[in-house]
Amino acid sequence: MAEELDKARQDAIAELGKNLDFPGFRKGHIPEKILVGKIGEAAVLEEAAEMALSHAYPHIVIDHKIKIVGRPEITITKLAWGNPLGFKITVAVYPDISLPDYKKIAAEEMKKSDDLAVTEKDVETMLGEFARLKAGESSVDNTKEKVALPQIDDAFAVTLGADSLADLKNKLKNNLADEKKKRAKEKKRLSTADRIVSDIDATLPDVLVRNELAKMQAQFEEDLQRMGKITWKEYLVQIKKTDDEVKKEWMKDAEKRVLVQIILNSIADQEKINPSKEDVGGEVEHILKHNPTFDKERVTDYVSMMLTNEKVFQFLENQK
Repeated sequence: MAEELDKARQDAIAELGKNLDFPGFRKGHIPEKILVGKIGEAAVLEEAAEMALSHAYPHIVIDHKIKIVGRPEITITKLAWGNPLGFKITVAVYPDISLPDYKKIAAEEMKKSDDLAVTEKDVETMLGEFARLKAGESSVDNTKEKVALPQIDDAFAVTLGADSLADLKNKLKNNLADEKKKRAKEKKRLSTADRIVSDIDATLPDVLVRNELAKMQAQFEEDLQRMGKITWKEYLVQIKKTDDEVKKEWMKDAEKRVLVQIILNSIADQEKINPSKEDVGGEVEHILKHNPTFDKERVTDYVSMMLTNEKVFQFLENQK
């Protein structure tokens, strides 16, 4: 990389001089000799090395078909003008897994029958829940406050946006049917993933497991705030456990989640499944519109992953 390093010299000088103040010159217009004399040749050499490596690294990954995880750790071992740049790159990589016959597994799981029937009892139970909500029945010290429930009739149905009690029951039946379909669909997706996972033995990169544990904690903290208005530390005090003890309990679940994601990525690669740029861009724009402080690159990665996962599951659901 001697030639690449030398070529990066002028770009390095331009970058270093961009925001440098020097009497008598505008920023970005300091003569090379003066700038190098001020910051030193070593600073230029280091900046040029970083630029050369940032250009070479993606090509190394692509040329060697390396599936990297996280940020690389780069150590420069030899650095001098006119000489090849010596460096060492350490990076976690996705495990090389051998997928089982996932099409056959998916087909077998999708053929299993589902209990999608909605009974009158289901509807009546839901009506009872609505009546209790309307009456303002609450729980105090784990003891139900008994209050008079409203009569479930046409007038009651109108308060819930229906034309009549019969109309309300029909809407509830349809909603419950949709909910059962969603749950049955999710159950088959999980059972398919579980079977594929059970056939794979892989050593997972620590960075992926740590990241997954961090995601699990972040989600749990959100749930704690939403439901109990307590912090993670307060929760640990209540359950009398340390952070490490809880993470240890979550470890198997985190490892499974990581392996499922690796499997979905592998199936997507093998079947050439990718979301469209339009779909990704539209969803990213929607998220950033409501969360302008979010990092666009991270949001794009997340959206791409989620849309790809959905397409992979749709592919598996269509196996016969």
